[in-house]
Amino acid sequence: MGDVVNGKVPTEGVRALVLKRWAAGNEYDELDLSGLPSPERFESTPWVPVDCMQTKLIGQTDDGVGFGLDQFAPQSEEKSYMHIHPHGDRVCTAIRGRGTFFALKDGQLIKRDVRPGDVVVFPRNVPHAFWGSRSESLMLHVVLNPLVAFDHPEHTVKSPEGERALREAGLID
Repeated sequence: MGDVVNGKVPTEGVRALVLKRWAAGNEYDELDLSGLPSPERFESTPWVPVDCMQTKLIGQTDDGVGFGLDQFAPQSEEKSYMHIHPHGDRVCTAIRGRGTFFALKDGQLIKRDVRPGDVVVFPRNVPHAFWGSRSESLMLHVVLNPLVAFDHPEHTVKSPEGERALREAGLID
């Protein structure tokens, strides 16, 4: 990503990076995965069920930016729903498997198939969902800016407008 400095996103600039890319219509990119930590390094960290996925926190900066791994099961559209993160921006990089990213942008449903190396950025309060493919789970490396505790009641909030968009597109019943 062009906004990276020496292979890293400066923590104080995560929100600015996400907002700039989202506003410019540049919410997708590709990344060489060799700079990301291997999920095997965190095998001893337990997965935590959060809403429609499994997640684990793998790091945090002193100023509150969190780093995690999210995993969505195959056919996770049966369990997933559109939601928002009212307090946190996201930079999500697919590191294993395949899946689909959905979001509402300017009232329009956008859909993007993701595979390893694909990066998606979106600001807080954007209705979105990730689904694993029909046959593969999807694992993401996620930058959470700022980190909000997974058990906080506003970590993830359902989005009725996002649900309507998926329903109108014939993607859910």
